[in-house]
Amino acid sequence: MKQLPLLLLLFCGIGQTLFAQGYIDLTKEKAMKKLEKSKSNNSGMNISISATDTTLSYLVRDKTVQNLDLILYFDNKNRCYKERKVLTCDSCYQQFLNNILTDKYYRWTKINDTTYFSRFPYRIILTTAMAKAYIIELKRSDIAGNKYREMVRQGL
Repeated sequence: MKQLPLLLLLFCGIGQTLFAQGYIDLTKEKAMKKLEKSKSNNSGMNISISATDTTLSYLVRDKTVQNLDLILYFDNKNRCYKERKVLTCDSCYQQFLNNILTDKYYRWTKINDTTYFSRFPYRIILTTAMAKAYIIELKRSDIAGNKYREMVRQGL
């Protein structure tokens, strides 16, 4: 039982390098470099990185921490338009979500129980889901500027 807080701290340490919206609008090459740096900073852990034409996946599968899936999606210009984090631990999920929402730079506005919008220039939409796993998804918005601003105002 004494190991639980230590494991949570270790997992949250990985999370600090992966939290927030650090990949939106990055090229696939730059995102890969960030993921590889995170993997090398946590070299004692079982972490795999894989790539397809349109995604990068960063999977943590280690006995010492909870599982984490980070999947990055890329558009036809090779830019990241969506980040998806899948967690199996509710306290880890809360830690990730709190880290994102307390970032004053993005000034998140709660739209409903599962959706948050960043301030206008960034136009990032955060959605959450809690089913079999805990999911945090950040996506570059394709909503027109005026409509986006209106939705943020309604959320205030």
